[in-house]
Amino acid sequence: MKSSAVRILVVEESSETRDQIRQALASTPEFRIVGEATDAFEARKLLVELKPDVMLLDVHLPKMSGLSFLQKVMKHFPVRTLALSPDPTQNPQLMI
Repeated sequence: MKSSAVRILVVEESSETRDQIRQALASTPEFRIVGEATDAFEARKLLVELKPDVMLLDVHLPKMSGLSFLQKVMKHFPVRTLALSPDPTQNPQLMI
């Protein structure tokens, strides 16, 4: 029995980066992008609506930072999250 694909919500303001993510995941049937948001407010709406398995989250979003959004949203809509940052040294809390 084949397991279903991991449902992903992409939260990224840059259309170019969203395109790159889409292209990278297109050839992998185990992953399926179910929604895309450009800011935290769109992302919250889509989290409620789509209930993704994973959220790819840009930490530098307009209107509200990705990290602030994550702190607020996890209380009500816990979701596995991968934080995206162009320079992780600017966000040491993301370093593993």
